[in-house]
Amino acid sequence: MTKGKLTILVSVLVLGLAGGAQANLIGDPSFSSGGSGTPWTGVSRWHDYHYATSPYAARIGYSLDTPIMQTITGETVTAGTYHVSFAQDTDGTSGYITFDVGYMSGGSFVSAGGMQVACLNYGGNYGSPPWDVSSDTIDIAAGNPAIGQTLAVKMFTTSDSPYCSYVDDIEMTWTPEPASMGLLALGGIGLLRRRRR
Repeated sequence: MTKGKLTILVSVLVLGLAGGAQANLIGDPSFSSGGSGTPWTGVSRWHDYHYATSPYAARIGYSLDTPIMQTITGETVTAGTYHVSFAQDTDGTSGYITFDVGYMSGGSFVSAGGMQVACLNYGGNYGSPPWDVSSDTIDIAAGNPAIGQTLAVKMFTTSDSPYCSYVDDIEMTWTPEPASMGLLALGGIGLLRRRRR
């Protein structure tokens, strides 16, 4: 392999690691299934009041602590940053929505890390004002014991309303931690130096 081709290969690998994992990892992110064949569990109501073009939204927090969850087949918990966004509308006046990344063990969810955003204060009248989008990031460090486990997510609320929030259009993407990109780049530099010799 020539030096030029090796340089291109290393560049492609680094860029691929940085930008190639941007597909949404969530199955049925807009709850379009209406509950039929969905990977989600725990949805207490599939509501036809929805965000954007989806035919349904999911209610979370019917019992204040009832989560919705899904296991993401073919994906594992990986060191790096998970970027999460979702649309929400709230039937309560206070509280938070928590989104956790983790894995299932013996039927229980084990959290590797999470984010928390405020329930939008719509005065107990969901649907007015309209939906808004919340977003945040979840960082998973290289030494996290969950790494390598089959990826799962959990979403729940602490609203003061028994109906709390409706959520829709959930998106979660992943980008590698800077250390991983740095190691790949260093490895590529090492290959280039060996080729020069």
